[in-house]
Amino acid sequence: SYTFQKFDSQTWRSMAKDYPVGSYIQFFYSDTTAAGRQNPILCSNTQFPATTTQFVWNFADTPSGAVADGIYHLYARLYDPNGILLDEDRTAANQLLIIDSNILNGIGLFDQSDDDLHFYVQNGATRQINLLAIYPDSVTAISYAGEFPENVMQIVSIEEGPAWQSVQNQGVIFEPMWNNSEGTFEVSAAVLGSNPGLVSGPPFFVVGVITVTVADSAVTPNARTFDGTFDVTSGTWTDYTGTQLDDPSLNDLAIPIGYLGDIATPSDPNRGTIPNMVPNPDGHFGVDDIVVFTQAWNGLGGTWDPIADIGPYQGQVPDLWATPDGRLDVHDLMAFTQMFDWYRAQNFTGGTLAFGGDGKPGNNNSPQDMDSEHFYFAVTPDGDRRIVELFADDVEALMTAELTLQFDEGVYELVDSERGEMLDGLFLDYPEEDHVTLYTSQLNPDQPAAHGTGLLGRVVLESTTGGDGELSVAFDLRNRNGAVIESGQTSSTAPSVIVPEIPAEFALEQNYPNPFNPTTTIRFGLPEASDVSLVVYNVMGREVVRLMEGELSAGWHAVQFDASRLASGVYFYRLEAGSFNATRKMVLFK
Repeated sequence: SYTFQKFDSQTWRSMAKDYPVGSYIQFFYSDTTAAGRQNPILCSNTQFPATTTQFVWNFADTPSGAVADGIYHLYARLYDPNGILLDEDRTAANQLLIIDSNILNGIGLFDQSDDDLHFYVQNGATRQINLLAIYPDSVTAISYAGEFPENVMQIVSIEEGPAWQSVQNQGVIFEPMWNNSEGTFEVSAAVLGSNPGLVSGPPFFVVGVITVTVADSAVTPNARTFDGTFDVTSGTWTDYTGTQLDDPSLNDLAIPIGYLGDIATPSDPNRGTIPNMVPNPDGHFGVDDIVVFTQAWNGLGGTWDPIADIGPYQGQVPDLWATPDGRLDVHDLMAFTQMFDWYRAQNFTGGTLAFGGDGKPGNNNSPQDMDSEHFYFAVTPDGDRRIVELFADDVEALMTAELTLQFDEGVYELVDSERGEMLDGLFLDYPEEDHVTLYTSQLNPDQPAAHGTGLLGRVVLESTTGGDGELSVAFDLRNRNGAVIESGQTSSTAPSVIVPEIPAEFALEQNYPNPFNPTTTIRFGLPEASDVSLVVYNVMGREVVRLMEGELSAGWHAVQFDASRLASGVYFYRLEAGSFNATRKMVLFK
């Protein structure tokens, strides 16, 4: 809970002193984004009298639901009896409320990179662990003893931390010992000539820093995870009078070791919330890892989660290890996608969608054909090719999708697969002889999810017989909270499939990919045979290239545009067909 408190006997800091009889106050909170500050959320539905001096906000009783961990602005708003806003008092930038459900006390070990109790590391990594005093009470001496898994980790050094430099002192005694053969350590530290000692100001004081290295084979392709702990088995702390205080709480450090990017286990109830998500490698790379990585990247209310801070990185695939830098950028995305690619290339079982019947590809959770509410696929003939488009339909807050298209390898060969326009940021495709799996996810903190109906991906197949065979799609659609919107399987015999051969009207689609380098595909539809002109122009309106000129039959057509000889910039393409004309913009980025 948090207590709103009146600043003085007259006003809530800055709100008007003179107000009509019957005026009332309501209390609000918001995240730190501009959108959040424009639309704060009620802490309580109660309309408090304008004379109210305090209000206790119980987070669990918030009308919109329990408040998640995060950083928030607070508001007291004064309204007249008609509900018209008269004045507002809001926290300044240095007065933000931080809600953290994982507040601790005592002594313990924290991962230095993100200040939590989960030390997610990889083969060959060299990383630091902070030895902490948490909310100490005038402590001038402190001791630790503990154990660690010596078969996967070795201590390189234990050095004094900056804790004692925060208080006046005449010297510091710091005595570390460790035994890598037995997996034990001890640390004693004391400050001389300091009356106050360590007192609660900042919650954490770093008494020491432990540098460790992880074994080169802590995990292997045959044993892809390790779960252990860096235990604090005992400890004491003494105050400035020489009195030994009550035994401190002991906070151990969990050590989940896995290949970099393996951060989630399906249906994990202990996944945590932003900004305190918990890494839980399971030896597989699948949609749940993408979900957690995306949630961490997008963040919540302007706060992102360090579980996705896995770059820059060192080592060679598969033994990459992170050197977190406190930000999310292309290095983190590269690390994640490289490791995902490696996993998929190994043909490990598990981690992917499966089919009913023969169970190919994937695991034992094989979905059966269903009438899908939020997914369908459309097949468009284009000569011997079949353009298979995969759609999400009427969805709310879609963030991530996993899609596996299965086809008869005796009838079709895979030509290409592409990202759709609905989700943007992460796209991975993995072709096999009889199927292709697509992952697409929205990496965009400002717009973390998509709504409505849209294209998730496109697959191009070539008919080797001139005929057609059955197509099946297994799908898993996730919202921004990681919950399943819908999952299942649908096939070319299921009612949700559309096979439009002739479009109902003229259409010019957005090129894909866009931006592009150096090639892109432009697709258009003709409801009837037409004389067609498809021309690319630069921003000055000058013709660059004429891609199509002549009569084409009714149906869908695709033209590839190769801009390898052109400079980066904005270009336009214009389709004229009979009385129809349309223009779209595309961006060449080299």
